[in-house]
Amino acid sequence: MRKRILCAKVDMITKHEILKALEYKDGVFKWRYRHTVDMRHDQARGSWNARYAGKEAGSVDRRSGKVFIMLSGKRYQRSKLIRIIEGEDNE
Repeated sequence: MRKRILCAKVDMITKHEILKALEYKDGVFKWRYRHTVDMRHDQARGSWNARYAGKEAGSVDRRSGKVFIMLSGKRYQRSKLIRIIEGEDNE
């Protein structure tokens, strides 16, 4: 009888991808200003920058109390992103 090994598909985000969207300093992530390359439509880019650029990124999950940040349509725990930025994540 064969044993089935279930492996979750892990989409690793790189330090470069994180720092392209966010500024990081002392455990705090802030959204970066988005340029024409990142968002082609002027109105959408202007609205996004007015609402988010320079503001702290993330939202608190009501159940767990942990902070999550959405990047490229995926939800990442803030502490995981910090470990990647600081080079402590060896997974």
